[in-house]
Amino acid sequence: MCNQAQPKQTQPKQASPKQVAGVETQIIHDWFGRFAVAASNWLGSTWAFAAAAVIVVVWAAVGPLVHFSPKWEQFINTGTALATLFMVFLIQNMQNRDSRAINLKLN
Repeated sequence: MCNQAQPKQTQPKQASPKQVAGVETQIIHDWFGRFAVAASNWLGSTWAFAAAAVIVVVWAAVGPLVHFSPKWEQFINTGTALATLFMVFLIQNMQNRDSRAINLKLN
């Protein structure tokens, strides 16, 4: 029998936590983290505020045209409820990230 070298099977590298001052931190490679950073950068801008103001003005202007129907009111109620729900998750993500960074600096 010939003693042939078997090729080594390498496992794919996984994102491993990094140790900083004895505290494990996860490097951000997840899609939600990247999305949260991009969304918070845009949603915190003047342009996002202006877009929201334009939407409300257009909605208010359409009110008399549709005789202030329940569907007209439901449109803005649903939109603001969904925006609030999504913003809660984005804000929580950013607060968690900030808290983690502060804890790492203090340790």
